[in-house]
Amino acid sequence: MISAGGMLCDSYKLAAYACCPADAPSDSSWLEGFDDGFITEVENPCTPCPNGAANESAIVLPPGTDADMAMSCADQLAQAAIFEEGSEMCMYMRPLAQISCCPEEANPCEICPSGVSDGAVIPGDEEEGDMICSEVVEYGMFMDANSESCEMSKYAQAYCCPDDIQAVENPCSFW
Repeated sequence: MISAGGMLCDSYKLAAYACCPADAPSDSSWLEGFDDGFITEVENPCTPCPNGAANESAIVLPPGTDADMAMSCADQLAQAAIFEEGSEMCMYMRPLAQISCCPEEANPCEICPSGVSDGAVIPGDEEEGDMICSEVVEYGMFMDANSESCEMSKYAQAYCCPDDIQAVENPCSFW
């Protein structure tokens, strides 16, 4: 139903790679055809593991994701390379790839370094419901410690690990 060679076809190829990785080629041949306006050769490709993966067959699986969305480190790193270093997508993919593929290079966000109290939750509204602290802390491991996302996620310490709250040099003042 979709003509080959167009942006729509290319975007479906990329989605299919993520949705059914078992059917995807194990090398970078899946990138063929992505140079016609949708994905182009980048000058400075995203390299989450500049020294290579410790184990290219290790599995990468974001927290809260179905196991059928898992991919190997080799595939994850090939997919990251289609994005420019420093781009939003690269910054998103970097910590996820590093935790699984090159843990020595990872700089994970530690929301609760001393652990979470059993059963601790972050109260939510009627629409969202409560969030389980252990899940929030797990998601933090897939954020870079120096990212704005990590900094923003540390609000969870008030509910999940109040003993880990550290005063900042220049605290926000409301007055």
